[in-house]
Amino acid sequence: MARLLTNCASVAHILLDGCSSIVYGWFPVKGLPMITWSDTIDITCEMFQINQQQLASYLNISESTLSRIRHGKARASFDSNAVFNNVFDPDTKGSPASNKNEGKNALLTLLKETIELDFPKVREAMADCWNGTDYQTFVLRLLGRTRQRSFINNGAQISSDGEEVVATSDIVGDKDGHRKQKRASLGETPSEQMSDIFEQTVADYNIATYICKVSDYLCGEPFYSSNAFSFIDAIQTNILARFISQQNDKVFEKISEFSQEMRTYSGFLGMVRVAVSKKYGIFLKACGFNNEIFGLIENDRGEMQSKLSEEPSTEDKDNKDLITGLEEELSQLDFISSILLAHKRLCELYGEICPGKRMHIF
Repeated sequence: MARLLTNCASVAHILLDGCSSIVYGWFPVKGLPMITWSDTIDITCEMFQINQQQLASYLNISESTLSRIRHGKARASFDSNAVFNNVFDPDTKGSPASNKNEGKNALLTLLKETIELDFPKVREAMADCWNGTDYQTFVLRLLGRTRQRSFINNGAQISSDGEEVVATSDIVGDKDGHRKQKRASLGETPSEQMSDIFEQTVADYNIATYICKVSDYLCGEPFYSSNAFSFIDAIQTNILARFISQQNDKVFEKISEFSQEMRTYSGFLGMVRVAVSKKYGIFLKACGFNNEIFGLIENDRGEMQSKLSEEPSTEDKDNKDLITGLEEELSQLDFISSILLAHKRLCELYGEICPGKRMHIF
């Protein structure tokens, strides 16, 4: 995966020429700010001049639940589209946005002004899409990039004010449907415990569906990564930190690799353009996931490289635009290849971590 990026000059140019924020927008990069639910909740309340109690009512949750989410004590399970419809959509009667009696362009301006005035780290995190002019797309990007704030202390998840939080992966249902905290069996080996927690966490965060929809995402279905990165946080907290003494264990290594592949999968999904990727999404829907998709990509790559080699080096603007367009499409093919390779490896790793089971993909 790294080789694809290393060998692609145009991709390197993108990463070095001010688009690292695009990558960050989909997975965290050390040294760059993270948008938390505390940020997004405060931005929303300030933008619409409402309090936390009112916002909770629009989200159909209790104020205490919203407070716990804001402070990292509870996992946010919001659907970005539902939040947009209930809060940000001016076409939804009775929503805070509709009460503003403003159009979407004015609301986009208000949102950006709110962020620029009091939330400089969020402004930095949204840099790659800051000049976007579509209100709904910008809001959904903000929601999709919002992540859970959590801390690690002796294997337990700790909120910002020091309270221990029971991880979602430690919650199971008993035979009567009541939820209770899951404790690893004393008879299980560390490998078995890690495998069990991993399998439960995949189910808790609906990761199989997220991975199964790769063809839909390539065809242009909106993609929101917040759940994926909440999953990665849970894996980090409940397995990689808790079982750090087992880091040479094969299961530990594979779970760590799964987490990294999820970052790759999510990161590059946020960088593809539908104009290029749709063709491959349609192919996946029609033929399923197999090695033919990689052959198709390589054929298209070869054709583009041939066209590039045929174009004379000239200062003619039209010719320069053509060359630039071909180079950008080649970069897109690298992104798509990276997504599909990560997708394939995620499926393989799941079966290796949970022997005898498979993630149903296509």
